[in-house]
Amino acid sequence: MQDAPQIVFIRFGKFSHSNDRIAWLLAANYPARAVHTIDLAARMKRDLVGTGIGLAETILRARGALFDRRRSFRANLVHFFVRSPYLRRRMKAHLERMIAARWPGADFIFMSQTLFECDVPGIPIFIYTDSAALTNLYSENFQLPDLPPAAWLAMEKAALRRAARVFTWSHHVSRSLIDLYQLPADRIVRVRGGCNLERLPATAAPAPAQSKSILFAGVEWDRKGGPWLVEAFRRLPERHRDATLVIVGCAPPIDVPNCTVHGRVKLAEMESFYRRAAIFCMPTKAEPFGIAFIEAMAHAVATVAPRMGAMPDYIEHGVSGLLHRPGDIDDIAAQLIWLLDHPDRRRDMAARGFDAVLPYRWENVGRDIRDAIDAYQGRKAFFFEQKKQNDHIEPIGA
Repeated sequence: MQDAPQIVFIRFGKFSHSNDRIAWLLAANYPARAVHTIDLAARMKRDLVGTGIGLAETILRARGALFDRRRSFRANLVHFFVRSPYLRRRMKAHLERMIAARWPGADFIFMSQTLFECDVPGIPIFIYTDSAALTNLYSENFQLPDLPPAAWLAMEKAALRRAARVFTWSHHVSRSLIDLYQLPADRIVRVRGGCNLERLPATAAPAPAQSKSILFAGVEWDRKGGPWLVEAFRRLPERHRDATLVIVGCAPPIDVPNCTVHGRVKLAEMESFYRRAAIFCMPTKAEPFGIAFIEAMAHAVATVAPRMGAMPDYIEHGVSGLLHRPGDIDDIAAQLIWLLDHPDRRRDMAARGFDAVLPYRWENVGRDIRDAIDAYQGRKAFFFEQKKQNDHIEPIGA
């Protein structure tokens, strides 16, 4: 017998540290409920047979795409592996057996992302995601071979349509669920995402006007548009030859004057890089949400981002940041030059960017999710109570 109400949280690894924050917000907003976490990434490491079959299936199905030079072989393998129809079916069966055996009376299931699914009768499921597979079709740089197989897409669509509510990080994801997955709008709730850094400034303190430090932070150098940024940096005019470029998160083999490469750093160390930067630029090729932009803006760093994904949700061009045409190196350079040419306006923009991302805090996300779940469960309880009462109405003449 269960001692307390239960919540089952399903995750896949750290997801850029966001899954740790999601676990925290569930525990903080439901203190009277026990939160049980299932990490499918850890499960796969233990499931040698299933993982081996899934890898074999992936290699046979996507063998040509595995050597696509846009990503490393390992990154390609992971990309296609987690989108294996076989793996999705196997993880679904595992989740359903485990939850039915251990937590059959759980209040609800909360799932991060749409990579996997489960369907346990009597337990509502809530999905929280920064994207879905077809959302990528909105990106100019997305290539159709990167889509999962049709069987996987059909299972993803079915899982989304079964969900009691789908919580999204941004407007464009919400729109994709309506347009491309035919989900009813009243089942979708935009709750934003949060900033993953532990400590955030309480007030805006933009870098001094004389600072010309440009920061890039990203683990995937090519996908995050690093080569485009380097080329844009090379195109800065002579009057800005004293500008500096700081690269954090990866260690590309580049030799550029005034450029410093730091490689991987701990999450806690990022605060110092943001604090010293005047401009943050990550001209990513594909980005559903862009937590790094939120982190930079939360440190009052003037931000240059591609006009894609969620970025227009929190960056108003010319007001709280600058947006460039995706993949346009000349436009990236033009935005950087404008900020360098107008240091006082750059500082004003950084301060407005700080204000723009104040709602993007995990405590706000948790509150909005809790309110939406409580409202759903309240309506569901009311419906069943009314049905119970109606079932006991005596017929006329009885």
